[in-house]
Amino acid sequence: MLMELSLPQKEPTKIFVNNKSSIALAKNPVFHGR
Repeated sequence: MLMELSLPQKEPTKIFVNNKSSIALAKNPVFHGR
């Protein structure tokens, strides 16, 4: 989203949720397109 606004992201996004869905999203790049 930041790239669409021409704002480069210098660091990874921190996820402050501790659940299986968030962990699976971070580990599986296929989900990132959704």
